[in-house]
Amino acid sequence: MAASTLNYETEKKHMKIKAEKPGSVDFMNEVTKGRFSTTANVNKEGRLYSVKVFDKATAEGSDSAQREFKNLKALQHEKIVSLLDAYETDSMMMLKFSPLPSTDVLSYIAERPSYTEQMVADICGQVLDALDYIHWRGKVYLNLEPSNILVTSGRSLGRTVQVKLANFETTQTVSATGTQIKGTYNFDYAAPEIIEEAKAYPQSDVWSFGVLMYVLMSGQLPFKGETPEETKENIVNVKFKFEWLYKECTMEGTRLMMWIFKRLPYRRPTLEEVGAHRWLSSADYMLKKRQRAKFPTNRIATFAKEYHRSRPVMEQDSQAFISRIVQ
Repeated sequence: MAASTLNYETEKKHMKIKAEKPGSVDFMNEVTKGRFSTTANVNKEGRLYSVKVFDKATAEGSDSAQREFKNLKALQHEKIVSLLDAYETDSMMMLKFSPLPSTDVLSYIAERPSYTEQMVADICGQVLDALDYIHWRGKVYLNLEPSNILVTSGRSLGRTVQVKLANFETTQTVSATGTQIKGTYNFDYAAPEIIEEAKAYPQSDVWSFGVLMYVLMSGQLPFKGETPEETKENIVNVKFKFEWLYKECTMEGTRLMMWIFKRLPYRRPTLEEVGAHRWLSSADYMLKKRQRAKFPTNRIATFAKEYHRSRPVMEQDSQAFISRIVQ
């Protein structure tokens, strides 16, 4: 991924959207698709960019586009994708980024013969940095799942992998006492209060963080039932099995998940408490424990295939959609 300088001025002086079409763009390849948008690499005036194009034909698609722009124009962090420009017409919105990778954490791990709990901790530590910043800005991410954690590079800067958070169409301002929220969520990663009341707290992101930890240390969803209804019931009643975790998992990691998976938001740890937990300690003894916990990738590879297959995405071909709606 091309390096780009972060412009922290955008935190105070927000980017303005251009009420016009972006002009000619040459489609290169698809990065990913969502329910109301497609993200692709394009060539514009001889330079490579990634663009996320929203179809505003439905109220839900229009709301998602507006929320994503509203969030990204004000957020600037090294572990969050950085918005360069934005265009809008009555039918579409296009967000422009430096080139984005098409590999998420699941795909990255699945391509390896094995991985360690240290890699999981490296990924989770960077996610935690991004969530800390988002919460500091008074918002809650509400979209933490593997497809939104992009791998920007392999081993560098002392970490086994480098990642960034993407896709901010569900991110909203949430108070410590809870706020009613709008939007569509992947309930496999959603906290009980979101499923039951469509209400979010800062600790709702902590719950999703716990689900991410569990998935990366087992190749399974912690609350998966035979039906969607049973899954929701398991989440609301906090019914999950520790025996699905790889037997090599450290006790510290298991204890952190036990602390996170609490039905009531205020009983879960804060992001600060998660960051201070022994599992994420940089002490040599914990580093060695995490490095010794080595996992096979067969279950993650199977999980990744099903996860990507079942994600709700628009049916239109990305190239045809972008050509039709942008030009």
